[in-house]
Amino acid sequence: MPVNVDFSRTGDNIVTALDDMYTTTWRLQRKVAIDQILTKNAFWMWLTKGKGKVRHEEGGKFIVIPLKYGRNSTFKMLSLGGTISLVRDEKLTDAIFNWRYGAVSIVRYWTETLKNRGKAKIIDIMETEIEAAKDEMALQFEEQLFGDGTGSGGLDINGLDSMVVDAAAGSRGTFGTINSDSKTWWQNQATDMSGEPASAWLDKRVRTQLNNCSLGQGAEEPDIMITTQNVFELVEDNTLEQHYITNKTLGDAQFANIQFKGRPLIWSSQCGSGLLYTLNTKYIELIIDPAANFTMTEWKAIPNQVNDRAAQIAVALNFICSNRNRQGVIYNIAA
Repeated sequence: MPVNVDFSRTGDNIVTALDDMYTTTWRLQRKVAIDQILTKNAFWMWLTKGKGKVRHEEGGKFIVIPLKYGRNSTFKMLSLGGTISLVRDEKLTDAIFNWRYGAVSIVRYWTETLKNRGKAKIIDIMETEIEAAKDEMALQFEEQLFGDGTGSGGLDINGLDSMVVDAAAGSRGTFGTINSDSKTWWQNQATDMSGEPASAWLDKRVRTQLNNCSLGQGAEEPDIMITTQNVFELVEDNTLEQHYITNKTLGDAQFANIQFKGRPLIWSSQCGSGLLYTLNTKYIELIIDPAANFTMTEWKAIPNQVNDRAAQIAVALNFICSNRNRQGVIYNIAA
């Protein structure tokens, strides 16, 4: 709800009053607005609301995620007087991620303010501008979810295209500064369906992929799958008896989904062609700096303009994974 403003004020007074109105209105709406930004996409909703995988971390030059990857090789069965090794194996390392910074501008023009001095008109303009800012951030983060982090000159957040790479073993690249070509425990699972019609092979490949991601450990199975509209409809055609089984968390939010092999399958128009991701969100997080958690900056005068003003809604964040080996992608899926 917008704050009360004396719309009879003139000159610098009305400019200052509008600064206060926009800032205070965003402050009051901010928590709901963040939810709206992060729930306009089915996966972000699943991660943030369904699984609570948003973590606040205060600044620092990098986001550093400790990883346990090795085993303790000293275990052995003993006989009378037997000895045991005291070797300490290398078991820990760090994945290191850059912070990513984003902002959207809200601009007010002095002439527009003067022409729309009525309270209702000013409130309508303000609400339209704030809504447009929220919509743009939601769209950007859905697009970046399926990117590889190289967009905007390498300033985009990490995306699934770099986290869960659709390529042969030995070609799944570096993520979090760890090269998976040499550190094979850091490679994601990937299955190429070239030459395999989805009607005959997709069910089998998904089942195998889920097993590869979990290694037979039930608690480690992927909990959500994401694909394209075309592949989603292929799955529907091959699982008619499951058409009307939906996940309540996603269904109540009006996201199309079906339960496939016991977990929701969703689709996005931004997902790369012929891809189906199998994701274990136990190891995936959206990290946000609380000092820049969709925070509105101070209003500033625009240089060389008469009483035109601008502010930004800014965020510092990144999308990270602490266990790529539990994530998978099937690629080159076709009818």
